[in-house]
Amino acid sequence: MSDCPCCSVKNYSECCEAIIKNESAPTALSLMRSRYTAYNVLKNLAFAA
Repeated sequence: MSDCPCCSVKNYSECCEAIIKNESAPTALSLMRSRYTAYNVLKNLAFAA
């Protein structure tokens, strides 16, 4: 995956991937973007809950 599905201008590996893999989010916005990506795009329901 290259562009992050959360609609940021970053690559997925630089944006939501680390948060979805259990690293803490630096901001509330990045947490919500990663939850969007996990639930709507990756169907990772355990993370998004």
